[in-house]
Amino acid sequence: MLKANHSKADVNFNGEIVHLNNGEFVTGRDALAFEYNQGSKREHQKSGVTLWKWLKKFENLRMLNIKSTTKYSVISIIGWGEYQETEQQENNKGTTREQQQNTNKNVKNDKNDQEETTTTDRQKVFNFFEQGGFGQLGGFQIQNIDEEINDFTTAGSPEPEHMVVLGLQEALNNNVRKWSYARAVMHSWQDNKVLSAKDVEAYKASHRPQDGAFSQPQGDESDDLPF
Repeated sequence: MLKANHSKADVNFNGEIVHLNNGEFVTGRDALAFEYNQGSKREHQKSGVTLWKWLKKFENLRMLNIKSTTKYSVISIIGWGEYQETEQQENNKGTTREQQQNTNKNVKNDKNDQEETTTTDRQKVFNFFEQGGFGQLGGFQIQNIDEEINDFTTAGSPEPEHMVVLGLQEALNNNVRKWSYARAVMHSWQDNKVLSAKDVEAYKASHRPQDGAFSQPQGDESDDLPF
């Protein structure tokens, strides 16, 4: 079947031009023996006569038709079109399965990348908190930070973890190393839909006092809390 033509063609066989249709190939006993035995050890080789008998047996089993001349034979595979259709269907199924597997793999990789990015950004907040001198991280403080990240996420911030870092940075800019102060800044931003670094710059520019200092948030959240 592998030798059969997939489309109509004129083939040169031993100096003769042979017209072939789909599912046909041209051969002879010598050509069969040469192709079959090529690369085989001598003890495994078959004669052209034996190979021709095999072809005739396939013909008797109605697996192929043989049209012979004195110079060559044209072999027609019976049901060749059906074989090709079945093979194409299997190939399509295999391609579909492979595409689905690749899609699932990509979705899984994207999810892992997102989770890894979120974990890394969250760790940056923790690192900034400790390195900025706001105190040691404990379970209660981690919960407070996560709540602010979630609040920014719920509000629609494209960079919730970075907004918490900016809130801490704003506290440092005003020489205040207190979580309560930074949290009050962040709540003020959330109330005013300040949800990105660009929003922060615009908000600070529009609310900057004449002396250029950022005013300390008012309210209970700016009190000296023990965390």
